[in-house]
Amino acid sequence: MVSYACMTSWVDNEIGESKFRDGRLGKRFLKLVKNLSERIGDSVPVACQDWASIKAAYRFFSNPNLSESEILSGHFNATKMRCEEIDGPILVLHDTTEIPYNRNNVAAIGAHRVYENKQNRYGWKENHKCGIVMHPRLAITPEGLPLGLANNIFWSRKKFKNSREVHRKKNTTRIPITDKESYRWILGLEASNRLLGDPKRIVHVADREGDIYEFFQAAVSQNSHFLVRSKTNRRTYSEEIQKVHDLMESADVKGSYEIKYRDKNGEDVDATFEIKFERMAIRPSTGLKRNSFPGTEVTVI
Repeated sequence: MVSYACMTSWVDNEIGESKFRDGRLGKRFLKLVKNLSERIGDSVPVACQDWASIKAAYRFFSNPNLSESEILSGHFNATKMRCEEIDGPILVLHDTTEIPYNRNNVAAIGAHRVYENKQNRYGWKENHKCGIVMHPRLAITPEGLPLGLANNIFWSRKKFKNSREVHRKKNTTRIPITDKESYRWILGLEASNRLLGDPKRIVHVADREGDIYEFFQAAVSQNSHFLVRSKTNRRTYSEEIQKVHDLMESADVKGSYEIKYRDKNGEDVDATFEIKFERMAIRPSTGLKRNSFPGTEVTVI
């Protein structure tokens, strides 16, 4: 069990520094979070107890003058303070997640995904799924201790009409990054660096979705680091025009380690991993990037 005093203290420390243009909204937000945190998992009416508090809560949720940046400002500040107390590198994890809502009408909230199912032999049918897309940046220590969100972006995907046909006609290498949904990766990286400060100790970590050349350049230009799982077999600035996979194929093995795992039949298997890593300069792809960006020095593992 967690005492009321401990829970209240945690809420004050976590969101007490939230910045609202209207101070009354800040007080309402603090009270609302305290009520919800005391009854985690319960509905808003159960958590708020009396009619006046319930009505105030729903007015807060429906207030058109509120933004997620105001609501999260206190938490971002708490994340910054925790990071300042940590020595050594800070890992900032980037990823995209989807928050679905069980609603057939997507107009009020928006759509987070479109499934293009073959309706019949004459064409395709687009099924819009109601929901919100969220791209958080979670700061953690190398040991895995969560320090909080450094940035968060919400959006919905609104333009879906004939999306399959439109996408086929696009040459994505000719579209500026500022006109793409993936631009949010760069915005999040820059916002995280501004919040946490000291970018030299920040390592931005992403899966294959983050294999974006502009993302690499944004990290390098701000003197921070990145660790991204490769998706594109990029060209290099070697003596001969080669690609990353070709150079790594001929690279020397730097070390190895043993692991144990179970195969699909449940049998224990011993495996040896060979480790290769090489320092190289990768090149931007064709299109706008070739003339806009220089090569980027990376270590490929």
